[in-house]
Amino acid sequence: KYAEQKQRFISIVKATYIADTPQATKDRIKTFVRKLAVSQDKEQSEIALEAIGKESIGKLAALLNSSKEQVRLRAARCMLNLGSNLGLKTLRQIAADKDSGYRIEALKAITAAAKRNDAAAISRRLLNDDDFAVTLAAYEQLRKLDDITIAQERIAHRFYLEQIAQTKRKAIFVSRSGQPRIVLFGAPIKCRDNTFIQSADGNITINAPAGQKYVSLIRKHPKRPSVVIQLKSSFELGDIIRTLCEEPVKKAGEGPRGLGVSYSDVIVLLKRMCDKGVVEAQFQAGPLPKIALKK
Repeated sequence: KYAEQKQRFISIVKATYIADTPQATKDRIKTFVRKLAVSQDKEQSEIALEAIGKESIGKLAALLNSSKEQVRLRAARCMLNLGSNLGLKTLRQIAADKDSGYRIEALKAITAAAKRNDAAAISRRLLNDDDFAVTLAAYEQLRKLDDITIAQERIAHRFYLEQIAQTKRKAIFVSRSGQPRIVLFGAPIKCRDNTFIQSADGNITINAPAGQKYVSLIRKHPKRPSVVIQLKSSFELGDIIRTLCEEPVKKAGEGPRGLGVSYSDVIVLLKRMCDKGVVEAQFQAGPLPKIALKK
């Protein structure tokens, strides 16, 4: 349960009392429940109650009716972590509430502690949320659960191409930190014909004249510009990405594979395709990696 919450686990261990009397435990539960309801430092109280264990559940349940949403979230998360499905019900309500400011936090809490099928079910529903930030969060949770909703393939040992068919919204997400991946929401996404897209240096071309039954993908050899490689692709964006980025054939007669285009270059091409309306999809780049500044 704490595999991806190491800091939370450490905090719980630090808050654990080795020896305590039943009355002292009850008193501490009352104190921390009260603090969770009214104090500014709610994190400390939530961790302390989780460290005490299942004896906290009874008193925590009263906070599920609090008028303060943050209190409901923390009480529900703590209860779910302690094995109570009452906490799961409240977290589901928060995750589904379009007016809530804690939807993603609730979704993450469900993935961390609920049964796999329960966690996957709510995330699948939220893939079609109007808020794309929530859609992305739902996708991330399903990815952690290794859910079959996401069709995943490795491209040229460089990055993952992931396609999700269940979403109504057509969107392309590309990561810029962590594991390189391109995610197609609303797959299959198709490129229109009468298309001509080039990389900034002119070395890569995506061309589909009106009426042509396929997309021509052309790349000048990076070290020998006079050598030009051309391959055909269908109009499906997944196929275009695959053909652009797979490794070129090494021996004659192996058949078509790819043009060896880099992950960074294909991201630029995808954004250009969206900007020019070649692909009718929203383009979303993930956050840049955090760089720790030396003191």
